[in-house]
Amino acid sequence: MTEAKIISSDFKRRPKVVIVGAGIAGLACAYYLRKHGVSVKVLERNKMVGGCIRSAMIDNRYLLEYGPNSFLSTATPLLKLARELSVDSQMLTNPSDVSARFILHQGKLQLLPNGPKDFLSTKLLSFSAKMRALYEPWIKTKATTDESLASFVSRRAGQEILDVLVDPFVSGIYAGDPEQLSVQSVFPQLVEYEKLFGSVMKGMKKSKHAGQKVSHKMISFRWGMGTLPARLEEVLRNDICLNTEISSLERLQNGKLSLRQEEPRRSYEAEAVVLSAPASVAANILSGLSKEIVTPLVNIPYAPIAVIHTAFKKQSIKHPLKGFGFLIPRKEKVRLLGSVWSSSLFEGRCPKDEVLLTHFIGGMQDPTAIELDDHELLHHVREGLELALGIESEPTFVKVKRYTSAIPQYTLGHQQRKDAIQEALANVPGVFLTGNYFSGISVSDTIEHARHTAHQVLDHLGVWKPKGGTKDV
Repeated sequence: MTEAKIISSDFKRRPKVVIVGAGIAGLACAYYLRKHGVSVKVLERNKMVGGCIRSAMIDNRYLLEYGPNSFLSTATPLLKLARELSVDSQMLTNPSDVSARFILHQGKLQLLPNGPKDFLSTKLLSFSAKMRALYEPWIKTKATTDESLASFVSRRAGQEILDVLVDPFVSGIYAGDPEQLSVQSVFPQLVEYEKLFGSVMKGMKKSKHAGQKVSHKMISFRWGMGTLPARLEEVLRNDICLNTEISSLERLQNGKLSLRQEEPRRSYEAEAVVLSAPASVAANILSGLSKEIVTPLVNIPYAPIAVIHTAFKKQSIKHPLKGFGFLIPRKEKVRLLGSVWSSSLFEGRCPKDEVLLTHFIGGMQDPTAIELDDHELLHHVREGLELALGIESEPTFVKVKRYTSAIPQYTLGHQQRKDAIQEALANVPGVFLTGNYFSGISVSDTIEHARHTAHQVLDHLGVWKPKGGTKDV
């Protein structure tokens, strides 16, 4: 394997491309552009790269993930980038016996069904709910331009499926509210199944893996997901400026773009600019250059989340913790959204005589939760743990992290907002946007969108030199 070379712009040269934001989208976009010899400067307002992807070793005992904790073995863009950066040798795969997910239902943990046989035997759903779901192929289709996930699921599979299975899943993955999320934007395949086959169930049967149990491996790195942005920072070296907050963007008389920094007062000139910051930040920067783009950007909401890490002595927990973790439907009247059994997923996350659990509170259905102090958050965590796992002992370790804007929400009208953004961008040549509010919230989807954005920038600069007649970065 060829190790990624250290690639650096000539610091004295004015960069052709300036990228605002050193999260995974900005770093990946910079990396792909530098592969084609483009001079790049990445500006980050915080003191470290990575955005929400951050791993931290505390007291040389606890390896914490403040953002995503893993990725699927099917995440091709991420895996490809990891290989190019020579960090694939640091990857860890979770044991086969921890793939199980649980849902707290009527005060007890129940295994989430994985496949048709599991669905029929699960204790999560009543007999009538199962019969209603199986009747789905005979439910009439509904022509609509956009529909909430809640409406779609209850219409096709029934209210109990929504309340017991979909609601906790959406809260756990998106920190979202199914009443607000657009099914077209969050699960477009389900809409396509209904459109093509008149039924989601019929569409799933026609799919490649029909009838098979889903068995994707979960992967992380020995020192956590922060390995990826840390390696990109190393590779890009002097092309990253931290503690650099951009306030505005303007077009110069010579046609180039100029980004202004207020403190200290400075400007950065470029032939192209990529904004990989959150949507609202991008809107503020672009407000003086394009009024049309501001509204659709600021109307993309972000879910607030509190992440609480706790460790307990292993001997004080009766549950074997053989699984990924558990989710809690809101009908259970518990503020805890769910917990990931971090030390069960990957080795080296805590001392061997302890367990490390990662919990989530907040989201779009409980947005004020992040305003609670650490003691109150821990109270709600322990309330949920007592119900789900019977844990009554004191934790040996607690760490809290709050995000006021953690995960972009693909709410009703999201596709129309994306279309409006693209239409506005067409009128400001040389300006590009990338981030997880476009084509998927996962790390891998974000990397793929960053790569696609790099394609667009290379086309704009006229430096595209595809090998073998194909455009590949």
